[in-house]
Amino acid sequence: MRSNLTSLERLEAQIRALQEGTPQGASWESALVRWVNAGGHPGLVKGWGWKQWPGRSKAGLPLNAPLYAVLHKRI
Repeated sequence: MRSNLTSLERLEAQIRALQEGTPQGASWESALVRWVNAGGHPGLVKGWGWKQWPGRSKAGLPLNAPLYAVLHKRI
C-alpha cells in the first residue's frame, strides 16, 4: 500500500522517532550542524550543537535543556 505522506513528512517522522542520547540521534544532530555549516541551506549561516554553542550561557538555559542544535539564520 502506498503512503499518502510526502518524502519530507516521512523524513520528519523518522527524525521525531530518534531518541536523545542514542547513536542515531547524535548522528542526526551532528549531520544537521555539518550540513548547515557547509552551506546546505541558503537561509542559515552557522550551526552548533547545543553544548558547543558559544551563546548558551548567555541564553540562561540549563546545559540539559531539550535543545540539540542551534542554527543562526541569515538576516
